[in-house]
Amino acid sequence: LGCRDGVMMEYNMPTLISDEKSENSAREIEEDNLYEPCPGLPSKHQLTCYFSLGEWWYATGIGFKNMGELCSEISNLEHKKICYLGIGRAISARVDFDLPSAVQECTLMQDMNSEAICRAGLKWEFYANPEMVNIYPKICEGLAPAGRNICEENWNIVEVYKNG
Repeated sequence: LGCRDGVMMEYNMPTLISDEKSENSAREIEEDNLYEPCPGLPSKHQLTCYFSLGEWWYATGIGFKNMGELCSEISNLEHKKICYLGIGRAISARVDFDLPSAVQECTLMQDMNSEAICRAGLKWEFYANPEMVNIYPKICEGLAPAGRNICEENWNIVEVYKNG
């Protein structure tokens, strides 16, 4: 998080500044290298990189269901988990923090575990938005007990980073 996340954001969606305007444009996607540059980075930067993939994939036109499929193909379990958390983060802003829409997008993940971790990413983003302070506690509701536990145990991304 913080500066590392900013580095990944600028790498994936550089800000182009001219005299008239500034705008972001997504780095082009290479079909044979959808996780680049994450696998080749030093290990201390990989979690941030995998976390940022959802934002970049969205900017390049990949839908949330396909993002879930891409995360499911990551072999390292911590990288896979942080990838799903990043999808949750990406969803939050894209649905303008509308809880039912956000939860619906997470249901597109492959299974209960990935949906629960996606919802944990939602919960973090809603928590970080002061206007959502009364809503974020509800995000894990409606999941089966095991899924709710996964969601509740993984929503604090600061703790996930410390332990990952």
